[in-house]
Amino acid sequence: MKPIALALLAFACTPAPAVRTSWPRESSLQMAGSHRCQGQKCACRDAGTQADAAESNPPTGGAKRYELRVGPSADNVWLEVSGRGTWFKETETGSAGCVYVDLKPGDKVRISEHVEAQEKTRGTALDLRISEYNPKLQVWYDTVRVECGGGGDACNREMLAEWLDRIHKLSHGLQDACGSTKVEEPHWTSGETDLPHPPNITADVTLHVYTFEPKLPPGNPECGKRHKDIE
Repeated sequence: MKPIALALLAFACTPAPAVRTSWPRESSLQMAGSHRCQGQKCACRDAGTQADAAESNPPTGGAKRYELRVGPSADNVWLEVSGRGTWFKETETGSAGCVYVDLKPGDKVRISEHVEAQEKTRGTALDLRISEYNPKLQVWYDTVRVECGGGGDACNREMLAEWLDRIHKLSHGLQDACGSTKVEEPHWTSGETDLPHPPNITADVTLHVYTFEPKLPPGNPECGKRHKDIE
């Protein structure tokens, strides 16, 4: 049986959790003290250049900083970080939106992206990238990407199964073996609909923040060969 079919079967056999029906249109997220943020608004770093990588106000007290980047969308998007609140991004087709949060080493933190289509029959798409900051090297590691549809294509259930399959296939749950954040428990839900493309979708992942500090830059081939925190 093909991996996608197995993923769909596994999901079908799992009792569906209650689908959340209400998301606040006001942001309450506890932001990190990044120089990129003022209140609930942050300017995204330029991920295409190392010149904009450094955080001038790096995390303190042993915390680790994460960037949550939502791609341009014709629909309303919410991010929820368990225990830290919710961030709401209204329709904005021309630019990405970012928030920065500090997480405690050793914690397991659930992060959700929720998207609601402006036109229900058109469907919607998911696009969330999470990155981990290394203050000593002043670099960012790709932690996980939540993606389904985009580029004019609406997300459907088969695409969501493919996304689940990609996350489950990550070696030790690490997108970048040089980082220190494991991705666990990927999941998605949507409201009941007969439409081929769900108009409302929520995707979740759990970030397991390891206690060690990364020592090598992203993509270094020496990473992941031996690590006491990887089971």
